[in-house]
Amino acid sequence: MDGISYTTYLKLCLMPSTQAKTGALQRMHSSSSGYDFYKRMKLAAQDVASGATNPNDILEQLSTIKRVSEREHNLFVATRFRDWWLAKAADGCVPHEERPRGEFQRPGMPFKVRLKPELRYIDNGVDKVVYLWATAKPQLTKQVAATGISILTEAFASSPYGNCEFEIFDLRKNRMLGSDTITNATATNLAGDLAQIGAIWSEVS
Repeated sequence: MDGISYTTYLKLCLMPSTQAKTGALQRMHSSSSGYDFYKRMKLAAQDVASGATNPNDILEQLSTIKRVSEREHNLFVATRFRDWWLAKAADGCVPHEERPRGEFQRPGMPFKVRLKPELRYIDNGVDKVVYLWATAKPQLTKQVAATGISILTEAFASSPYGNCEFEIFDLRKNRMLGSDTITNATATNLAGDLAQIGAIWSEVS
């Protein structure tokens, strides 16, 4: 395994201790694949935004999930997304079919972060790219969101998406986190997170 998803990376940053991060990475390395709890919701959200699926149909689709906990959590965040997108569409926002895809890796990093944002749309002439954060625990903080936005901006700076505004939609707290979360400490926080996770990665791999 040479890479992790963007969501997994943010989860690692949010874990309270080195021990917790080490345990999580050990489990990742010992397993061939993981289970994406919110995969169906995120795929459905893309279809809703693109117009391929009626906004109300997303809830009907997710109601077929057999596991009660998974179904309830997915319906909760899907409802948040649906209501938000209906309001954006009413304001004239238009989805864009093409979204950035890539990886983030600085020189010397022993791992890659896979980047596959779920949504891109045009809002009053502004090209926006959004990641959906659906995880209940750990809760996303502004500090970690800021480092996540920095990763997206850096990774796609020299690409056709270099002029996009990158955001994370925290579906749990119903808030949009963007470049305004970045502070003077963000670069230092990002470097520290990358160094710590990189060291653990090298140790357990």
